[in-house]
Amino acid sequence: MPNDRCSQISKSRPGCSCESESVSIHSPGPVDNPEKVARLIYSPLHTDEKTGKVTEAAFSDAKDKGLSVQRMAHATNTRIRTIGENKLARDHAQGKTDREFLGIVTGGVDSIRGLTHGNSERAFCVYDSALPDVPSHADVCQTTASRSEMKRARKKLRDLFSYKPFMP
Repeated sequence: MPNDRCSQISKSRPGCSCESESVSIHSPGPVDNPEKVARLIYSPLHTDEKTGKVTEAAFSDAKDKGLSVQRMAHATNTRIRTIGENKLARDHAQGKTDREFLGIVTGGVDSIRGLTHGNSERAFCVYDSALPDVPSHADVCQTTASRSEMKRARKKLRDLFSYKPFMP
């Protein structure tokens, strides 16, 4: 999976036009505005050690490779928890033993799609990106703007999600 998938999508299909399409035969369909999505949260990567609150770092993947989220309407809480635990096991197998799966934070697709840059253009697109073993997978990709605008938009994105992770 390329580390610049979001910019590749943006160049080939500008203006979030790919949102109306499914990208996989494993997909339940394009992501709808009323849906809720869940971001898997791991410490120490995604949280402030003192407050336990989720930091902007949990959303940094949106700027390039895609922010992986789970479509809550298409996965049970048990399935989302299993996806998180499986990723943790893969991380531990790669020597990243300091990580801990803390749970999820959730946000609304309509709110994510409603965020804009200073020029009033949409700041984020939400794409169906179902995987063979994870049909509930989607990606949040940030649209291109100045570096400072993009950083401000990611802070707004973080603010749309719940502040503290919880176990589904």
